[in-house]
Amino acid sequence: MGRTLAELEAQIVLSSLRRHGWRRLETARELDIDKTTLWRKMKRLGIHRSD
Repeated sequence: MGRTLAELEAQIVLSSLRRHGWRRLETARELDIDKTTLWRKMKRLGIHRSD
């Protein structure tokens, strides 16, 4: 069975965040979205950095 759109989106966002050392501005630039949009996506998808 395939993944849901939300799961794929979360995987893409997480991968980009990790690649950029959790720097949201650089991640947003890579994804070609505003940093506020990225923040909203992270909140909606339950993505948060846990050190």
